[in-house]
Amino acid sequence: MAHVIAVGNRKGGVGKTSYVLNLANALQIIGCRVLVGDLDPQRNLTDVLVGNQTEFDLTIFDAVYNEQAGTLGQVVVSTDFEGISLLPGDEQMARIEAENLMAPEQRLRNAADGSGIDEEYDVILLDMPPALGRLTLNGLIYANETRVVADAEAFSVKGVVKYLELVDRVRGSAMYNRSLGEPKVVINRYARTAEHAYQRQALIDAYGEAVVEPEIPRTTAIADGQSARVPLTRISSRGAARAAEAFTLHAHAIKKELNVR
Repeated sequence: MAHVIAVGNRKGGVGKTSYVLNLANALQIIGCRVLVGDLDPQRNLTDVLVGNQTEFDLTIFDAVYNEQAGTLGQVVVSTDFEGISLLPGDEQMARIEAENLMAPEQRLRNAADGSGIDEEYDVILLDMPPALGRLTLNGLIYANETRVVADAEAFSVKGVVKYLELVDRVRGSAMYNRSLGEPKVVINRYARTAEHAYQRQALIDAYGEAVVEPEIPRTTAIADGQSARVPLTRISSRGAARAAEAFTLHAHAIKKELNVR
């Protein structure tokens, strides 16, 4: 069975998409079968993985909106990144938030039931929008685990609090997902400054072992890789190497958990 990790934060601009992208690459390098799902109507993850391709036979919107059991597997496409498959995003995902739908927050899980993707992949990573609405609920209800990505800035840390309040609601309700594991906190774009050290310690004081080690370092190589549409491991710089090492350690920890299950 695939391990499904929903990646989010209420605040935008904290690097959720870059985390999903580079974690997916690190996981496939160590031998995991990886699928990523783009739940964000901005579809930035899709743009990086498939470039100029804007038309698909089906997108994740079709599976979620139509809510037919087993249809999520029909959406999967290959990407330009070795070892990473994709549930392509769609700007129409915004309709899930706005329209009057029956059980709108359950639709991703329903579409996944019977689709076979849980057997085809070891890890499924979901890139969720910077909001706490229906799309984020869809991801949390389908997932086994959630990671909230935060850079070490005050406003981002506040976003962690609001996101984790929603996670607590999901984990506490039989209607949602009591099987969702304890949330983890990822510190992204970390620099060795007094402010970042202070915010890092505040997160550790609040969430203890839930804070994932190591932090993802701040480096322009991550943005360079996304702009060039190449994995971080293809960039030759000291910053890229340091960031790739951090992602590799995160990937190995996830794979270790998979082997225990």
